[in-house]
Amino acid sequence: MIGRRPLLLGIGAVVVIQILIWWWAGSLVWSFRDVVVGVGSPEAAAGARFALAVFAGAGINAIALLAFLFRQRGWGWAVLFAVQWVDLAVTLAWGALISPWWWLISAAAACAIALLFLLRKDNRLISG
Repeated sequence: MIGRRPLLLGIGAVVVIQILIWWWAGSLVWSFRDVVVGVGSPEAAAGARFALAVFAGAGINAIALLAFLFRQRGWGWAVLFAVQWVDLAVTLAWGALISPWWWLISAAAACAIALLFLLRKDNRLISG
């Protein structure tokens, strides 16, 4: 059985890596939002909105991680768990519609979900 501390460190590491990937992806999208289409075009505006959505994904993951760090057994666990499921669904869809590179974040979200399940199971074994 895996101890509680390694599970917490694993969850934290995977989510931090995921946040960094979201941030890096948002930076790339923001950098290239108007390269081909020109500044002021509707396509550049759509690229800017998409970049802001990706940055928002990084922020939401960071807030969920902070909630989890403050309250690992109750609502903090549920918030991080829900955010990871949304990440998984969104990035799987983006991987199919936009680019397979989005599946990298899907893998991180799936890993975080698995670790959160293990932590939940470990908490039930400890508490009774």
